[in-house]
Amino acid sequence: MHSRSKNITAPAATSCHTVPMYGAFRSASRLFGRDTRMGSPQRLSVPVASLHRVDTVWMTALAAVAQALNEDHLDWMLLGSAATALRGAEIEPGDVDIATNSAVDVTRAATLLPTPDSRDTSDCASDWISTTTEPTLALGDADERWTFGRWIIHGVKVELAYIEAPTVTDLLLETRSPRAWAERDILRCHGQSVPTVPIEVQLATMIARGQDDRVRATLDAIDVNPERLRRAISDKRVEVPDLSVPDQVRKLLPQGSSGC
Repeated sequence: MHSRSKNITAPAATSCHTVPMYGAFRSASRLFGRDTRMGSPQRLSVPVASLHRVDTVWMTALAAVAQALNEDHLDWMLLGSAATALRGAEIEPGDVDIATNSAVDVTRAATLLPTPDSRDTSDCASDWISTTTEPTLALGDADERWTFGRWIIHGVKVELAYIEAPTVTDLLLETRSPRAWAERDILRCHGQSVPTVPIEVQLATMIARGQDDRVRATLDAIDVNPERLRRAISDKRVEVPDLSVPDQVRKLLPQGSSGC
């Protein structure tokens, strides 16, 4: 299959690390939400884990995608397991999940990333990838409307999505409100800036899903902002009223936190 978009080469192999400044997708109801353009990520000073890791193929793919998106000034945010692993948690991502801040930006990505003209007609629906003739899929319903794209970069599945979910605009949820976008952290990978979902927001999502092993791996490697963690858990309870907070997380919350 021919590609009409830019060629992507792997950036120089330098280690991925966190700058000391303050991340189909699995399910529309689990990862994404309504996003409105917020401008550049804020840079906030917070303690973070220092990373000492070997290069992996997903990092090479992430850095290549970051370079393409950054050079075109596309507004984006890294999510999911890659966002947690980039901070130093002992988690091996299965793919790279990215949110954009508008539906048109998912379509724009097809002009920036290696996008074939067509895909093999024998592929099943689950193997759908973006093409120049069909760069995105429209998914969801009136409550959550997706614009979704998928690419294979250096052998790694890379998925981009914009999801409009008006009911969560005031909540600090993983990529599904302007608040999460306003509080993005800036990490670096192979010299590329990587706007990333706040780790505290990710922890609230992990707790809601009962991912106790991932919570432990995250807290073993990464320092958190207690007040932001409290807000993230409190807002997650709007969606999951019976959310049960593990003791390891509860100990990190500010004293006197209600409902946690």
